[in-house]
Amino acid sequence: MFLVVLSLLLAASSAPETTPLPVRIDGPAVIALRLDKSERGNEEPWSRTVLDYRVDLGAADEDGWRTALWRLNAIDGQAMTPDTSPTPDLRFVVDEALAPSRLENLDEILERLENRSDEGDGAIVEAMRGLSPEAAGALFASDATLVARGQGTDLYLGEDYVYEQQGLLPFGGTPVVMTGVYRLESLDPQTQTARVTWSMQIDPKALMTAIPAMIRGMIQASGEWKSDDAEMMAKVERMIASARLENTRQCSFVVSTVTGLAEKVDCTTRVAFSVGSESRVRESRLLATQTLMK
Repeated sequence: MFLVVLSLLLAASSAPETTPLPVRIDGPAVIALRLDKSERGNEEPWSRTVLDYRVDLGAADEDGWRTALWRLNAIDGQAMTPDTSPTPDLRFVVDEALAPSRLENLDEILERLENRSDEGDGAIVEAMRGLSPEAAGALFASDATLVARGQGTDLYLGEDYVYEQQGLLPFGGTPVVMTGVYRLESLDPQTQTARVTWSMQIDPKALMTAIPAMIRGMIQASGEWKSDDAEMMAKVERMIASARLENTRQCSFVVSTVTGLAEKVDCTTRVAFSVGSESRVRESRLLATQTLMK
């Protein structure tokens, strides 16, 4: 009996443990953030923009929420001030991993954009006035969300953590299942860093179900939709049969095991859509660095 109990205890003590990487930054704090963004369509030359931000973090409340003020300091090396910057300050409420939850100063941003926009942009500004803070956060925080994606993980070393979430394709249609995969690739005690990877792709079966609604939405948006036209409906069915869509995103993060901050971020996104002989490809890459200043 003693040997049995001892073997059970030894087995329990040798079980693998997760490696939590929480953000350990007491506010107020300042982060220097650089976003090196490139994109291209259909194998065309890459267009590139480098943005330098100052991110001011407030102190976390008892639930872990805090404010993060993003201020654009430079574009492609050219210094910006709050008066000359084309982008107003963005004030987010962020969670414990510094992932944005909502945008707090939408009215201020829209007023700034309205004063600087032409007549055509005014309609876009008006359309955004009814956004909730959460919806506005999703709209304005795509970069902030991606940078924070590798922070706050709690993973087994060398093992995949797979999860699912729902999302919508362009032109609406039924929600599709998106499959995400996290993996703690390595730990380096000398540099006090961890390498975390993350990827997201659409479930193929769900994609084939959603494509018909997306194609009908595209045709409706073009003004050519005629549901009582037999020739039109036959064309739609042919398009559906030949349609193919690929939507993948992959990221790699070098995370400080001291602060929990993703010091280096490398993310690539590829969206490829083809119908018959026509195809479109959109690729983008985000290289980001974060440095804790104080």
